[in-house]
Amino acid sequence: LVKEQELAPKNVSLTILAQRPRLAPHIEAMQANLAAALSLPPDAVGIAAGTNEHLGYVGEEKGITCCASVLLRRTV
Repeated sequence: LVKEQELAPKNVSLTILAQRPRLAPHIEAMQANLAAALSLPPDAVGIAAGTNEHLGYVGEEKGITCCASVLLRRTV
């Protein structure tokens, strides 16, 4: 749908909340994989990860929360 509108991602920002697993050791690989999938340089993909300090469904390890923002640019 984005390509049909002559748009493409310019950069991406992700925030992931998970009590487990620990994501810090994987962030660099996740960043590289997302950058490759979106045809972006790795520095255009930002990933932040954290815990919910044992609060709510995330803290009880019943789920994970992820929020993503994408800035789009015109391709024409």
